[in-house]
Amino acid sequence: MYNYMVSKGIDGSRIIQEDKSTDTSENMKYSVQYIENTDSLVGIVTNNFHIARSRLLAGHAGLNNTCGMPAESDHVLFINYMVREAIGIVKDFVFGNF
Repeated sequence: MYNYMVSKGIDGSRIIQEDKSTDTSENMKYSVQYIENTDSLVGIVTNNFHIARSRLLAGHAGLNNTCGMPAESDHVLFINYMVREAIGIVKDFVFGNF
């Protein structure tokens, strides 16, 4: 995403890269450290099928005011993604991620 944003004209010095996470839960945990006011509006950019779970994980990480900014997914694979996401929601619930 860094390379894409820079190629679209965003100054690279304005981008903070979180590069430690291996999943969305970790991404939220590590990213919240860069946000001074957890009540600030934070946009979460991810695939359209992943917005709801991402916002739940962000809330669990301490972000109180999020909005989803969905990227379109492959229409042919969308049902597969939704089934996978439902399994992910159950997993996160069981493991206490929200």
